[in-house]
Amino acid sequence: MAIASLRKVTLIGPAAEKDELVVGMQQLACMHVIDLAGDDRSPPWEHPRRSELFAALQYLQRCPTKRPAVNLASQGDVFQVARDVLTNRQRRHDLQVEQDSLIDAIAHTEPWGEFELPAEDSLAGQRIWFYQVRHRRLDDLPADVVFQIISRDREFSHVAVVAPQAINGMPPPVKLDPRPLSQLRKQLSRVEKELEATEVERIALTRWMAVLKQDLFEAECQIERVNTAEQLLDDAPVVGMQGWVPEAALPDLRAFARERSLAIDALREEL
Repeated sequence: MAIASLRKVTLIGPAAEKDELVVGMQQLACMHVIDLAGDDRSPPWEHPRRSELFAALQYLQRCPTKRPAVNLASQGDVFQVARDVLTNRQRRHDLQVEQDSLIDAIAHTEPWGEFELPAEDSLAGQRIWFYQVRHRRLDDLPADVVFQIISRDREFSHVAVVAPQAINGMPPPVKLDPRPLSQLRKQLSRVEKELEATEVERIALTRWMAVLKQDLFEAECQIERVNTAEQLLDDAPVVGMQGWVPEAALPDLRAFARERSLAIDALREEL
């Protein structure tokens, strides 16, 4: 790791040219600015769109399939693109949650097959309960209970029981989705098609990655300029900037100061 010799440099110029000073020093990119404002400094400023741009770009970068970039010269409304990307992300998330829920509902419902629950008031006070009962416990079902074994697997019998209330002494009844199995499968198919369409749209939006990256860079540069300006000593009619600069960058910094008629003081100090 190379260790560069540093100088503490102070620049003083007209307060009216404060913004130009900050922009110029940002372009030189050679100073680690020292905060001269102290307690007078405002809270750090954040670009209102930076988080949207960052989140949108991050989402597109994770897309496994990408399209060629659009021409940077024809950007259009970049912030609207970012909002479209985030809308796609939210829609994709919602569909994935719905997909997982439907897959889970189908898996739990399949042992009982296709059914549609009747209205609660149509069974004269009776209800339909669903039980997953171990084969050896089938005999524990009360003799006066109406039930039917719907299916079996190696460990359980899946039983539908008609009774006014849950059966005492048995495992808790299984709570199933009230929608018929065919409807659940139909909805799952719809969700999967919508997910495919959402992914196609996401892939198409990757064409804007370079534009989003450029605008994110510009937003971060603006954040840096605004927050750097808050660290300067603004004592109208002059403004002062101070910071640590590598000795190798001093010639460029002195040339910058001459071009803008800035006073410069470069002290050799130990960090």
